[in-house]
Amino acid sequence: HGHSHGGHKKHESTKSSPISNRSSSLEDGYESRVEIGESAKEKENINVRAAFIHVIGDFFQSLGVLVAALIIYYKPNYKLADPICTFLFSILVLVTTINILKEAMNVLMEATPRQLDFNQVKTSLQGMDGVLKVHDLRMWSLTTSRTAISAHIVADTDSDAQRLLRRATKMLKTQFTISHVTL
Repeated sequence: HGHSHGGHKKHESTKSSPISNRSSSLEDGYESRVEIGESAKEKENINVRAAFIHVIGDFFQSLGVLVAALIIYYKPNYKLADPICTFLFSILVLVTTINILKEAMNVLMEATPRQLDFNQVKTSLQGMDGVLKVHDLRMWSLTTSRTAISAHIVADTDSDAQRLLRRATKMLKTQFTISHVTL
């Protein structure tokens, strides 16, 4: 099949035509923007969550010190209570931090978001009227709540490629909550 990587050539002689969208801007000058309302979860920030967990961790550590102090105050022979309480409350803080570390690593490594099924996204694109083939599909996390996707879509010559591009972009943003689409 014939397609271009950002060029503006038309492939009249082939049975398929490429769709190219650089930075969501179409060749005819139409900006392909689909605004999606953000839910409370989407507005969540990993830094705010980490700070919150840090504050809660400090609270539990202080609680552990208080419990150990009370034990030692009433039972002076139980001086081992201080390191034991500190150790137990440290494990509690570590367990609550693991999810944030996983999410941060997903973003840093630009991993495929856990909430997206690669095959389902590809099948949805290929199932659209006018789409002959989808290839070079890539999905990655921009932040914990924002996802980017890029793909090459080969359109049937009988379909309006620009209209198909707008429909595909809208479908990805609404059905899969993709925040940045390059097709």
